[in-house]
Amino acid sequence: MTLTGCGVGGSSSDSGVPRSEGTTAQGEGGAAEDSSVADDQDASRPATGAKGATGARSQQRTVVSQQRLARSATLDLTVADVDQAAAKVRSAAARVDGAVTSEEVSSDEGHAWGEVVVTVPSSRLDTTLDALSELGTVERRTTSTSDESSTYTDTASRIKTMRASIARVQRLVASTDDIDQLVTLESDLSTRQADLESLLAQLKDLERRTSTSPVTVSLSQEGAPEREDEDATGFVAGLSAGWDAFGSSAAVLLTVLGALTPFVALGLLVTAPLVWWWRRRRVSAPLVPAAGGPARRHG
Repeated sequence: MTLTGCGVGGSSSDSGVPRSEGTTAQGEGGAAEDSSVADDQDASRPATGAKGATGARSQQRTVVSQQRLARSATLDLTVADVDQAAAKVRSAAARVDGAVTSEEVSSDEGHAWGEVVVTVPSSRLDTTLDALSELGTVERRTTSTSDESSTYTDTASRIKTMRASIARVQRLVASTDDIDQLVTLESDLSTRQADLESLLAQLKDLERRTSTSPVTVSLSQEGAPEREDEDATGFVAGLSAGWDAFGSSAAVLLTVLGALTPFVALGLLVTAPLVWWWRRRRVSAPLVPAAGGPARRHG
């Protein structure tokens, strides 16, 4: 027992480190380890922040890329041949998968003009305008842009909410046995479905307006005849002006007579029988002798 006790005591003595000191060292080692872990966590925080910043920038780029812009343009051109230019406008629209919305070409006294409205993809609007500008001399070129992003997002959100609401009402309809409640729910469901269809139509129109762009191309022919501003003078010019004035006056007079003719004819039809009756009555009236004087006609 003594040897065992000495052995234990010698072992403790040979380690050279008291038990209390070993405990202290172990505590310091644990603290150091915890500090190291904390440092590692602190070191990882900037990386997490960098990832968050990168994600924010990525989200910002996504928002920018999802912008809904409604664009339109007008282009006034002076061309050598209006018909050929109109055909080239149609071809330019077809090359970018566009379509002709309306077209009008006319000619008056040797001067031709036209207007062609085409619809092209919004992403090809600028290139299409550049191609159309080469058809003639550009007199005017304008573009307009309207940001429909908020309207599109709001409409899409309302559609999502409306669909969820319709689904809830449909579940209520399927689970109820009350006739009155069923009628009310079905009426509410019909109203919500009509609202959903209206929202879907609005969203579709927004998608069309933001994915395609109308281009109005006005065409005018080169070398249009200029109007003469010099006033003619001399006897012939005066005679011509007088004859024109006489013709205009005669036309006005004939117009007035033509307008009065029906009224005159109606007046004759009404007054002629009255005049005839009055004259006949005076002729057939008997003579009545007046007192102390010659006989007079009665009436």
